[in-house]
Amino acid sequence: MKSFILTLLSFCAIWCCGAEVTLKEYLRGDVKCIQVENQFYRIIILPQIGGKIAHWFDKVSNTAYVYTKLPDRLANARGHFGMLDDRSDFVSRNYDAQTAALTDEGKVVVALSAFSPNTKIKITKTLTFFADTPAVNVKYNYENFSNGNITGFALGIRNFFYPSGNDISTDDRYYFPTTHTLRRLYGYTHKDESGETPVEMAAKLDSCLGAPYSALLNIPKQCGLAISFEDDFYNGFHIWKAGIKYPTYEWTYHFLPAGHSHKTEFNIIQVNGLDSVAYAAHDLLSAVKIRKDKKEISVKTDLKFLRVPSGALRLEVSCRAIGKKWNSKNFKFNLTGKVAAGKNATFNSNFTLPGNGLYEVEHRIYRKKILVDVWREAVTCGKFSTLPIYQFKTRKVTESAAIPGWKANDAPKEEVTPVDTKRGFTVFEPLQNNAYKKCTRLDITIARNEMESCELIVGNLNYLGNINVTAVNTGSFPVQVRVRRNLVRGGGGARPRIAKILFEDKKFELEEKQPVWLTVGSRKKPVAPGKYSFALKFTGRNNTVVEIPVTVTVVDLLFPARNMVNLESEGYPQYFPGADNINVLNAWYKNMRDHGIDFFQHVRRGSKLNVKLLDHYIDNAIKYGLVIFKASRYDIRPAHPGEEEYWKALGEYLRQKGFQNKDMFVKILDEQPGEKFPAMAATGRWLKAAGFRPFSTFHNLFNRPHNLKMLNGVFDMFQGGYTTAAEYQQRLKEGLVKPGDRFCHYTGTGASPRSYTEMLFWGVQTAVLGHDLFHNHEYMRKGNRGLLSNSVYIGTDSCPRDAVSHEGLRDGMDIAQLAAMYRSWSKLLDKNKKAELDKRFCAIVGSSKSIFPIIKKIDLGVLCETTVPVKLASYRKGRQALLMLVLEVKNILGSKLKNAAVLRWNGKVIISKNVAPVITAGNAEEKAAAALLLCKLGAKSGFADVDKISAKGVKVTFRLAKTSGSYRILFDGKENIVIQAANAENLKLGASNWVNTMDIAWEK
Repeated sequence: MKSFILTLLSFCAIWCCGAEVTLKEYLRGDVKCIQVENQFYRIIILPQIGGKIAHWFDKVSNTAYVYTKLPDRLANARGHFGMLDDRSDFVSRNYDAQTAALTDEGKVVVALSAFSPNTKIKITKTLTFFADTPAVNVKYNYENFSNGNITGFALGIRNFFYPSGNDISTDDRYYFPTTHTLRRLYGYTHKDESGETPVEMAAKLDSCLGAPYSALLNIPKQCGLAISFEDDFYNGFHIWKAGIKYPTYEWTYHFLPAGHSHKTEFNIIQVNGLDSVAYAAHDLLSAVKIRKDKKEISVKTDLKFLRVPSGALRLEVSCRAIGKKWNSKNFKFNLTGKVAAGKNATFNSNFTLPGNGLYEVEHRIYRKKILVDVWREAVTCGKFSTLPIYQFKTRKVTESAAIPGWKANDAPKEEVTPVDTKRGFTVFEPLQNNAYKKCTRLDITIARNEMESCELIVGNLNYLGNINVTAVNTGSFPVQVRVRRNLVRGGGGARPRIAKILFEDKKFELEEKQPVWLTVGSRKKPVAPGKYSFALKFTGRNNTVVEIPVTVTVVDLLFPARNMVNLESEGYPQYFPGADNINVLNAWYKNMRDHGIDFFQHVRRGSKLNVKLLDHYIDNAIKYGLVIFKASRYDIRPAHPGEEEYWKALGEYLRQKGFQNKDMFVKILDEQPGEKFPAMAATGRWLKAAGFRPFSTFHNLFNRPHNLKMLNGVFDMFQGGYTTAAEYQQRLKEGLVKPGDRFCHYTGTGASPRSYTEMLFWGVQTAVLGHDLFHNHEYMRKGNRGLLSNSVYIGTDSCPRDAVSHEGLRDGMDIAQLAAMYRSWSKLLDKNKKAELDKRFCAIVGSSKSIFPIIKKIDLGVLCETTVPVKLASYRKGRQALLMLVLEVKNILGSKLKNAAVLRWNGKVIISKNVAPVITAGNAEEKAAAALLLCKLGAKSGFADVDKISAKGVKVTFRLAKTSGSYRILFDGKENIVIQAANAENLKLGASNWVNTMDIAWEK
């Protein structure tokens, strides 16, 4: 760089071959803006907000690709927007900026750099803008100063832009060359233009690459952006799910080891005047249209050179059969004098195919005899589909370089005795403080219906062979021992990341360190209070043994029969493998129940309700505690003909299965910009009229009352909208949220590769902030090809196998349940005792000095509350203290707690100390169902003699009569409830499921 322009509002004009590129720096409020402009575009960069491109205006087509309203205050900055939106916490990080106007070279250079103390990653990106071309050259240097390797989505770039200047639609095309062919995907639907299913693009990260370029174009306006990757660090692309009008266009890079840096380069090319993009390089764009008529194909090729090409050039177009010996003659076109910079040149070729099959059309450009550019795609004729025939060809090979002076962490210390060394293996506690401590015993304390997991590490001390692990002398106490195995997802999206899955086989080959997991307790059947002793026995060759004594103390405390803090974990039972088999379906539901999940995720199938099919899923879902219903409508256009009637019928069906009105939700899109909120609210109104509660995911929404106001009165749940307790209270005071509204945080990334402590965090955070639900993304979607996103793995029996992270999610959410129990029960204490115990509660949860502290941080420019990453030692200490505190409150309250219990359903008191339902039952089958209802009500409320409660409440009538579906619960909205079924079994099912949907609270 020859000179740096460091003063604001400076201006420099550069002339090169009659073209000009200008640089201007200025302040908009306290936000620094860097503006670069030439004859093709006007681009604005915000160095203080992620160093991203916040504005890109195409002057040729008069289109704003990126038109985010520029903030005038850093505190008001949005999160994900614009282009070159770096991942992790770089999204809103302040980048140091240096700018240079290189006058005699006809270019402007903007260098941006930032370091994250959280991830210990440094990013340097250099953007070069030229006077005479629509291409922007971008160079990145990633430096990994951490002691961990970077993989997957942790290293990549997001881009959010509209090629039409408006919503993404089917008028837009994503162009991705893959291992199979050039895929031309419709915007919004992501369907391939050929009508084929692009099987190679099934992964979330699509790394089945065929060429180092891609593009996103608007067809009617013939404009958009193409990306040309200049080296082999590029690993794969990702476009957000279909049905979202706010498009993403992003990519990731390869594995970057700890202590290494890697330089990579790409060009962003503004496309104008082309109706497709079949090839993109820094100096050339091509559009190819292939039309088929039986066995005749015609190829229309447009070339656009960005700069005047030098030397004599020749284009050759050919066609060959894949798997057959047939090649066409080559069409040769002399380009000399026929192409000019920025002008389209069109060439036509025609081929007669010898028969049905798979063919390849190839374009080559030669400079004399030297091949300078080549691109190709597969074409089908007849009933054929494309195949994986292309290897990814890169333009340059690069390597990671060691960072000078970087030092790795010391190797963990191991506590080992001579006896252990002689045996050849030993058992450690999990790694803490960079040390493996020898495990001599396990002491665990749980509530009666709680499950808790812990890890042991079998360490290899020069041992060869297998180890058997068993739990001995357990009696009837519920114990589960599983061995962790690491699975790497196969297929095109594979990266060096592993899923940590727990398997029930008890023999494993000991190589280095082998994690073994112990889970104790039962959600379904409470364990009697007391102490239970058994042992974990590890047996090697020649009967060498390590035996770990285990004592489990079960305290006299029950978690409520319905969760006080809800867990939505994304997965759709209707798509679970083998879910048409009731035994397999119930295995999935049991797994969900045992991990605290109580949301049923519905997928609409067909235009009419299939009651028999829905009963199969819904009856058993409620039976296993999935008592909150969630569906989705990823569309904000007006209702289609018959659609409102469908939703009304679905709502009525669900209410007759027992779902409460407050527990029926429908999601409308995800993380949309504020300009979409009016249409989202309009959609929400007619869905609300059908009986559902609209919600969506947002980011830091409570900080933007002007946006929240557009949803006021319609949306009832705000996933991710929460910022701070003070802002929530202010929004509540303003009436922009209502007391019954739900809000939470959520995970936005997959689970299986994550550790136990990483996933503990989410439940602990829910407890710290006092939220009443949490959304986990995700439980199970896309089968085992979504392995790195899911919380479970599908076994050969079609049933789930848990990831280690799933155990952490459950155990962390139990912290949230305990905190909610304390907050609810402590209200029944006298004032002085409550004040005393509140101090102890605050020492565990919710202050800046707690075991689980509340902290404030800036997230995307917004002040938010959260907690710190959870360490295993602090989790164990805090969990034990909280469990004992809740038990103490229960013992202090004694019968007062029991007498304060109230069961409600749809706002009606079903049972309390003084109120019980009036039951009408005629024949023996009806009376048996009524008796079951009273038994279930007693068990859930804690009242032993429900039938002896004097005051009478709602009237419940059991009716054995023909009905659509298994059972119906009919409620007149006042005092009368009818449970109706065609047979005695379903009548009992209706009674039991109804109780499962009821809320329990404790009131003075």
